[in-house]
Amino acid sequence: MAERPYEELIIHDKLIACLKQTVYRYPNEKYPYLKTYTNHPDKQKGIYTINGEYHYPDIVVIDLRNERVIMIAEVETISTLNEIEAEEWKNFSTLSLHFALFYPKGYEFKIRQLCKNIKIDSFLEYHEDEGKFKLEKKRIIF
Repeated sequence: MAERPYEELIIHDKLIACLKQTVYRYPNEKYPYLKTYTNHPDKQKGIYTINGEYHYPDIVVIDLRNERVIMIAEVETISTLNEIEAEEWKNFSTLSLHFALFYPKGYEFKIRQLCKNIKIDSFLEYHEDEGKFKLEKKRIIF
């Protein structure tokens, strides 16, 4: 995982907390068997890989009935849009049924370059407006 400047770390962690309260609000009435874990600022749920390593994606949604990973989401900032992180995305995309990538507004071209060979279900562009995050689902064509 790349180190990010403090200003970006604040945005990163605020967005993760916001996503847990809105988009990934599990368990809920409709899905009482799903649970959302976040790994920032503290690690809550690691995922064991076939290489015998633990990875800690930003957001992990687990089906409690069988402990299966349903969804992984990663929140990136400007400084973490790079090849090293793209390798991590590639790994995460094989560890769950769905993988979502959140990236800063205006970086679609960079995302297109980095994600050519990665199975990502959802690309979501974000920006902060008057203290609230705005999300826009993008269709990235390679």
